[in-house]
Amino acid sequence: MRIHESLLGRVFMALAAAFFAYTFTFPALPGQNVGPSLFPRVIAVGVFVCGLVMAVRGWRSGRALAEADAALRTPRGLISFALVPLAVVFYIVAAPRLGFLPVAAIIVAGMSLWMGARAWVALV
Repeated sequence: MRIHESLLGRVFMALAAAFFAYTFTFPALPGQNVGPSLFPRVIAVGVFVCGLVMAVRGWRSGRALAEADAALRTPRGLISFALVPLAVVFYIVAAPRLGFLPVAAIIVAGMSLWMGARAWVALV
């Protein structure tokens, strides 16, 4: 699925604005012109500018706001698309009990096998 650049640009702009606003809650250092909020604000401005560029370029392109790839129209494509959030849910449920390394290995091996890697490569 392809999401229009203008929508992604707007999302980045909103997140950057929210992050910039949040930096006003950071403590100030007495006697200093700069504090712990300077670097996050610079990053937020950069993300906002990049989002603005994405939104303008997407708006000028004239493409549809969202379009499904041909791969998503097949059952295998839909399953592949659903495997990513399912892997996240599996990690959330299993990681506290099994630990990071075994769960990560299971997820990477399973996804590799599903995507067509050879079994010995996926298991290594």
